[in-house]
Amino acid sequence: MKRIGLLGCGAIGRLHARNLAPHVELVFCSRRRESAQEFRKEFGGVGVVERYEDLLAMEEVAAVVIATPPEAHTAQVVQALKAGKAVMVEKPMCASQVEVDEIGAALAAKPDAVLMVAENYYYKPSLTLMKEVIEWDGIGAVQRISVKKLTQQNAKGWKSAYGALLEGGIHFIALMADLADTALAAAARGSIAAVDGPVDSGAAGGSADAKNAEREDGEPSGDTGGEAGGNTIDTEAITAKPCAPSEIAAEFPTLKRGEREERQSKVQLRWDGIAGSLHYAWDTASLLKGVFQHSIIEGDRGRILFESNGIYIHIRGGGRRGLTFPGVRDLMGYGKMTRDFLACLEEPGRKPYSNFERANRDLRIVFEAYEQLSI
Repeated sequence: MKRIGLLGCGAIGRLHARNLAPHVELVFCSRRRESAQEFRKEFGGVGVVERYEDLLAMEEVAAVVIATPPEAHTAQVVQALKAGKAVMVEKPMCASQVEVDEIGAALAAKPDAVLMVAENYYYKPSLTLMKEVIEWDGIGAVQRISVKKLTQQNAKGWKSAYGALLEGGIHFIALMADLADTALAAAARGSIAAVDGPVDSGAAGGSADAKNAEREDGEPSGDTGGEAGGNTIDTEAITAKPCAPSEIAAEFPTLKRGEREERQSKVQLRWDGIAGSLHYAWDTASLLKGVFQHSIIEGDRGRILFESNGIYIHIRGGGRRGLTFPGVRDLMGYGKMTRDFLACLEEPGRKPYSNFERANRDLRIVFEAYEQLSI
């Protein structure tokens, strides 16, 4: 059984510990030894340390999961890579383009290293299903991707120092970019890959409990780590090269003069033949806390309407129509994300889907949007 060090014993660290504990031996690291001891009591594990350097010095520790605030990520990732450890770091990977470049240089010096960014949206069963529909030409050529998530969230502690787009909206930047990658790859091939008939629309049924669908960072909980229900096609089966948008425009409608930590953004993106729009907010009252809001993917022969958190999808197009619940048991993709990371530890040469290249692309979109704060 692999041994993994968990750095950071807060809310997001607990989520990772819950998903990892059944599969690996855990060593907990926190500046507050009491927090690490509490985690060991709750999740088992084989050790507790206070100093990150001591964790990295343990030869039996194959990997580290970094669940600390973004301002600490760069130094911690670089240290771990230099120590020869595989790394999973929470999103956002870091907080500036300079830091992205620093991590990129450290990774380039260790070409065989594993660096995963914990962007769980890449692993959501709803995204996997929507990519599959695009892949087999279920709605024709994608023309527009419009995403909306508006809710009220009080940014406390370290989160108060970051804008909502960087801390939360980047989930939806990743989702939109992955959809665009799939659509562009399909268009470039000139013909859509054939599949053996339409997908069964009788995916795992049931409904998400709206009252319990929200976790601390404003996203639905969905952190059980169970197998995704319904359509379970592997993310790797629909892998396209990360493509940066050619145009990025942004406005921050509720930002007050002199402030930098925005709480609402409207971002417009454009890829070759595809327009994208994201409206994301932490300062908008929502009776259901951001649940049951809708986003849409428009093709030239159909459309996909989806609940923005991925609870359900309604497809109208050739080959498949109707409503489906693509995977409520792993709604937010944490289970599949964890399995991808563990597979990278077991299979030499395997790289995670949520890799440095995708994180770099997603962060560049956010940083370029933020450049327009002063315009």
